[in-house]
Amino acid sequence: MEEINLDDTKEETTDSQSTDNNTEKKEHVVSSRARSTSAASTHQIQPDLPYIQNLRLKSSIQDLMEKTADVLESEMQNGYNDLILLQQMNKVTGQKYDNLSKKQNQVHEELMAMKHQYEQFQPYLRQLDEIETSVEQFSTMIGHLDEYTKDLEKQLMPYLK
Repeated sequence: MEEINLDDTKEETTDSQSTDNNTEKKEHVVSSRARSTSAASTHQIQPDLPYIQNLRLKSSIQDLMEKTADVLESEMQNGYNDLILLQQMNKVTGQKYDNLSKKQNQVHEELMAMKHQYEQFQPYLRQLDEIETSVEQFSTMIGHLDEYTKDLEKQLMPYLK
């Protein structure tokens, strides 16, 4: 049988423990480095994060301002186009009213000329009315005379035969 030396076992145990300790230390160092690297990277990202956010915010604000300017420019252009259209409509309407006014003036002048002619013909129309009345009276008188002559003819007829 073999003899076991306790000192050797102790040494082996100590060696294995120190190897385990070394491994743990190495893992601890690696993990601390990883933590410090991640902390450093987090630390580096955190200062960069506001810068990036600030850049994004500036870019968004710039886009907002450009789009707002485009909208305002479009609205102003629409207002200007409406103004031009209204001016053109006003001009056309003014021309139509001028034409209507000219036509109205022509009609008024023609009406006044007709009125003046009517006034000039008025004495003739009165004379015509008087002649018509006289003709009616004359016609009535002729009718009476015709009846009278017929009566006379009837009365004289026996003597003339």
